[in-house]
Amino acid sequence: MTEQELRDSLDEHFTPARPAIHNYVERDRVDTNFRDALHEPGFQVMVYGPTGVGKSSLVWSTLDKLGLTYYRFGFDDGITESNLFPKIMQKLGFEKVTTDKKTYESGTSVLTSAGVKIWNLITFKGAFGANSKKIDEQVFVPYHNDADVDAVAEALMKLDCVLFLDDLEKIKNDDIKKLLAHLGKKMSDLSGSLKTNSKIIYAGISQEVSKLISLDQSLRDRLADQMLEKLHDSEVKQIFTKGWSAVGFDYSEIDLDHIASLCCGYARYAHWIGKQSVLHAFRASRHRLESSDINDAIEFIITRYRDDYQTRIDKATGHKGGHRIREAILYAMAECNEIEVSFDYIVNNASKIRNIDFKKTQISGPLGELKKPARGSLLEDGRMTGYHRFTDLMLKPYIRMLRLGY
Repeated sequence: MTEQELRDSLDEHFTPARPAIHNYVERDRVDTNFRDALHEPGFQVMVYGPTGVGKSSLVWSTLDKLGLTYYRFGFDDGITESNLFPKIMQKLGFEKVTTDKKTYESGTSVLTSAGVKIWNLITFKGAFGANSKKIDEQVFVPYHNDADVDAVAEALMKLDCVLFLDDLEKIKNDDIKKLLAHLGKKMSDLSGSLKTNSKIIYAGISQEVSKLISLDQSLRDRLADQMLEKLHDSEVKQIFTKGWSAVGFDYSEIDLDHIASLCCGYARYAHWIGKQSVLHAFRASRHRLESSDINDAIEFIITRYRDDYQTRIDKATGHKGGHRIREAILYAMAECNEIEVSFDYIVNNASKIRNIDFKKTQISGPLGELKKPARGSLLEDGRMTGYHRFTDLMLKPYIRMLRLGY
């Protein structure tokens, strides 16, 4: 086997830079609840949770397994109120045209007269599912204006398509979120009495999805929601064992508990370690993984994210007095297995790390500093009083690896 052949095989089982579909680690209750939500007539679906817990992987893998037709629509700075719906139509594969003759759909009924603007499906750009209705050779949707939510809803119905709206946190304009909420309500109104797989899936971090509901409370009763939390260590270990077994590498000498704990429940780190460790062993002409392969993979991760994460850590801990206390706070929080960390835990663990009996007053000031923009806002208040969390949860495994000396 050449290295390129191995890479091709690894790309099927370890996917750090994209959602896991065929190599998705099943989470029984989560998966069942999500499938049930997809089959609930008239309901749209919300998937929310912290960054890196597998929201996109859950959606993509489930839609693929169920054989549903779907399209993922991601958001960027170029999306505005005026171009949102036209962009969705274009991404689906529709083109806005002016008819030069009577237009027929499915060879039977007249849809429009000549000289009328319509959306004409050129080529469907999503993933066609085996268990969805067949897409007619000709699909037309009346065009009224660029803000026409009815056109998008009708197009999805005719395509029997699930529209996966991913990364809602990238939307900075509340008016766009209102339009998306209106689209969900329109889909519920149309699909309630029809046998269809068409649906909207909203996915994003918890705060932004909550904002979507707060902007339009009437959407709340039309949503089936699914919250995702970080993976358990046992689920992280499955990423390693399934992937390594699939590519034919022996992992019997590897301390799975240790490397799973380093990932803090975030699959992206597990996929990087799984992939890079195999490449390191292969280059050493081995098919048996050793601790040196794991160390090399972790060094790869630290190098890859150093420009971003290390710069932010240096900004938070460097300059002026108190930097060692701020550093100890970050290390203390990274060692906690919970997302939200109590103030008492931080004080006690920081004391152990520095071998100093810190008083609460010595910790509270530097802790507050780590929440300020001047220090990069690495931390934020938790949901409960007296609790704190990393603003970017993906920073936690990075700091944990640094703390352990990699």
